[in-house]
Amino acid sequence: MAAQHWAAGKDWKTGVFEVWPEHWETVEVFMATVSQWRVVAGLGSLTYLGLDYQALPAVLKLMGIKKKNHQRIFWGLQEMERAARPLLNATKETKPARRKK
Repeated sequence: MAAQHWAAGKDWKTGVFEVWPEHWETVEVFMATVSQWRVVAGLGSLTYLGLDYQALPAVLKLMGIKKKNHQRIFWGLQEMERAARPLLNATKETKPARRKK
């Protein structure tokens, strides 16, 4: 849900959504990697392919994530990536409308 919240262009820090405690660390890592998407430029659009996993070891280290948690976080990141990718790649016609403030 956090991935969908972010991909829809909402501020994930001020938005309200539930994250189970055992998933919070994964959400934090996902948000720390939001600038690490591999993209392909097309005719007037970008296609988001997926996260650049080469950046992940540095992110995990800088965030102080224990090595024993790396695999669990990686699987969670992949799940969030799968949720975010269709939203990021949606055309203007298919993207959910943003609420005006």
